[in-house]
Amino acid sequence: MCAVICPVNALSTSDDEVFKLEFKSALCTGCGLCSQVCPQNSIHILTEIDLNDVLSGTWNTILEIEKIKCQECDQYFVVTDDSALCPSCYKNQEIEDSFFGM
Repeated sequence: MCAVICPVNALSTSDDEVFKLEFKSALCTGCGLCSQVCPQNSIHILTEIDLNDVLSGTWNTILEIEKIKCQECDQYFVVTDDSALCPSCYKNQEIEDSFFGM
């Protein structure tokens, strides 16, 4: 969500077997939108700037989370609890359980 909301594309995500959130300080304006929408409250706007980061123009990995494969659909997802199902399959399972009274 944070990378999508960034108006200057200073944040980027990769969607491989490892979720990566990367940041390019040379692009950041400090608007704070990313920190407002971050679901884990993991992004904080700093008032000090590392001039070397800005001048280098490189992408820095600020978050890296290994994904697991859903036992139901085989899609990789970021684990937020002890579930072995991705959010979609978990929701489908809840609906099936409530429908069939399990």
